[in-house]
Amino acid sequence: MVPIHDNVVQNYSNIEIFHAGDDNEEDCIGWITIMEKCEDNLRNKLKRDDLNLEERKKIANGIRSGFEYLKKIGIDHKDRKLENFLLIGDVVK
Repeated sequence: MVPIHDNVVQNYSNIEIFHAGDDNEEDCIGWITIMEKCEDNLRNKLKRDDLNLEERKKIANGIRSGFEYLKKIGIDHKDRKLENFLLIGDVVK
């Protein structure tokens, strides 16, 4: 199941990369993930110190909502740091 939720970054495609001679595509050397473009991250936003209480509550509720959704579909996100909470406008992902 592909996660689709307002507070989860949309992942459009994963592209596997193989060596030129790996015709059977047996040894993936990496991949590229194409996802929606985010404008900022929560760490930078908090550093600017320009969020009022209501904006902070909206962000906190969005984070909680996103994690609840991921848990519901069986994804446990463990890398919870401010840089990983991305923003598109006033929506946290």
